[in-house]
Amino acid sequence: MEQTDKISFNAALRQISLKKLALISIIAFIILIIIDIIFDYGEDLFFDLWLLSIFLYFIYKLKGSIGIKYNFKEIFTFNNQKEIWFVVVTNLLFAFGVIALMSLIEIYFSDFGSADQLALQGNSINTFLYEALSSVIIAPVIEELLFRGVLFNRLSLKIKVIPAIIISSIIFASLHQFGGITSAFLFGVCMCIIYYKTDNIFLTMTVHFLNNLFCVFIDLFDYSSFFAEPLVYPVLIISVIGALLLIIYIVKNLIFINRNK
Repeated sequence: MEQTDKISFNAALRQISLKKLALISIIAFIILIIIDIIFDYGEDLFFDLWLLSIFLYFIYKLKGSIGIKYNFKEIFTFNNQKEIWFVVVTNLLFAFGVIALMSLIEIYFSDFGSADQLALQGNSINTFLYEALSSVIIAPVIEELLFRGVLFNRLSLKIKVIPAIIISSIIFASLHQFGGITSAFLFGVCMCIIYYKTDNIFLTMTVHFLNNLFCVFIDLFDYSSFFAEPLVYPVLIISVIGALLLIIYIVKNLIFINRNK
């Protein structure tokens, strides 16, 4: 039988050093700062170039690995599809529940009085497309590779799995806006659960992609009326049901992981 030195994509991902990745990120950051001082190309482009440098490092470390096609096919199996859509829907409902609750607090306890502030401000089509590309394509790939593929993997080698899930999810959530930290934390926990159970980063990328895609699609419309009286009440009730299902999913899987680690 022919021998091969190639390893699986998942095994190669687990071998990426967090320290080396951090070092590469810092070096790239410093180089881009110097280039930005010279050419002044703007904050958004600077951040995207920094993410691109990190992505190129992943490509370098993962080149030659095998099993990517199999991992991709796993996305479309019935059980994985069921879990993907369940996590996407319940996480979105939880996020809507947070907005609805904040809206009720405004209605009853402040003079601002309405959820009109939730409506999007008009943006140019170019700005929207740029932000959509960054949120729907770049973020799911880079964030999953970083936070689940490397951070969670490395933490789980040094500490127990559940603390690794919590710590990596806290760090993931801390990089999001204040109002969405709780939602981002629970989303991060779900991503760790799926990744731990399947050892397939493409599944978490798919969930992340769908979640952000729906958020971008929703942002195309003025949804403020859903968070003003009287619609805010049924929205909150539906969101609470979704949130309860999400919590049950997380607790059930954390118990399973704790028993089978």
